[in-house]
Amino acid sequence: MQTGSVLVYVLAPFAVVGLACAVGALFLWRYVRTARMSPMNGGRLLQIPGPPDSVVSVRSLPESALDPRLASLPTYPGSVPYDHRVAQHVDELELLGTTFRTATARFRTPDSPSVVWAFFDAALPGWRANAERTDARREIVEAGRGGDVRSVLVYEEAGETIIEVATKPPGYGSL
Repeated sequence: MQTGSVLVYVLAPFAVVGLACAVGALFLWRYVRTARMSPMNGGRLLQIPGPPDSVVSVRSLPESALDPRLASLPTYPGSVPYDHRVAQHVDELELLGTTFRTATARFRTPDSPSVVWAFFDAALPGWRANAERTDARREIVEAGRGGDVRSVLVYEEAGETIIEVATKPPGYGSL
């Protein structure tokens, strides 16, 4: 086999992959340029038009009342809402006709993360630790009926302990 034909066999796959990446980048740039961010009921709406009759959208909206699944969770004694004007934020991702929804309520306390963690660990004994978290950001999760997932995340931020209670899409974490 000649040196020229060896180079063609070696370089051809790299050229094909490079061309595919370039074409993909052009399509991605086209969609990113058409993305629109707009205010919506005190929150934000990001829309990225996709193929005809399909839109990918991301919504982040504040709500004044807690989701009943979050309201039923124990509250850490002495914790206060992170933002007194908002009970929870709801984030929705709509993709290919399916909507993925999370609701998150944030609280804060001056108590240490280890004390707060011990409270939730005792208050929610059947919940499992999320293996994807670290010691600095500990999370426990519970899979409910119908695939609903609730979680409690505890971490430190700017000298305060933050507690996030949330509903997650089915299959979240390491469940």
